[in-house]
Amino acid sequence: MPVTHFDLALRRPLAHGHSFGDAGPYEELKGRLRFAVDPAHDANRRITDIGLAPRNRDGRVEFAADVSILMPVDPARGSGRVMLDVVNRGNTVAMPNFNHATRPTLGVDSDPHAID
Repeated sequence: MPVTHFDLALRRPLAHGHSFGDAGPYEELKGRLRFAVDPAHDANRRITDIGLAPRNRDGRVEFAADVSILMPVDPARGSGRVMLDVVNRGNTVAMPNFNHATRPTLGVDSDPHAID
């Protein structure tokens, strides 16, 4: 899917700048990815009702998705691998289950951008 734009809403050190082995400290990026896809492309035809969606001037269907990225502050120190979590109803599962980490509890009034 062609990404057309990344709207960065938050950039902060992960775990208060703690260093993680050879990769060093990480940062968290949160924002919104914007996409534009060709509804006639074979890979997109399986998307329910995509042919009924409004199209932009180039004939593509536009949509957006929230994204949270954890990456080394110095990308050269990273492994070059990515772990992707495709969420359902906003419930992230990969990171809380990775290495038996705990899952934060968010209530109605919780700030998802707050630093512990």
